[in-house]
Amino acid sequence: MQNRPQQALYYEETWSNMWKKIKEQWDKGYRVIDIEYGSGTWVTTFNESDIQQSIYYKKTWEDLWKKIKEKWDEDYRITDIEYGNGTWIVTLDKTDTQHKRQPYTSPQEWEK
Repeated sequence: MQNRPQQALYYEETWSNMWKKIKEQWDKGYRVIDIEYGSGTWVTTFNESDIQQSIYYKKTWEDLWKKIKEKWDEDYRITDIEYGNGTWIVTLDKTDTQHKRQPYTSPQEWEK
């Protein structure tokens, strides 16, 4: 049995470097728990997991929102949303297909 940490944390100054680190960690069997941005630094925490995960990043909320709705229709659910340095980021995990599909709404759909 391999003795390796079940959790990992990385920080990078640029999103492009963090994105490379995320892809490296996915290849090692880790999935993103949380992404944060502050004081010019991206920080991402990971857990070991075999969950199917997607991360998208866009410059505008409208573009990210379109992608979120697409992924909801594919049974992905949001686990994290972050904004930093002009970039919107969403982390989505694939839901267990044995569970009932969850409805979703947006503020634009709520009654006033």
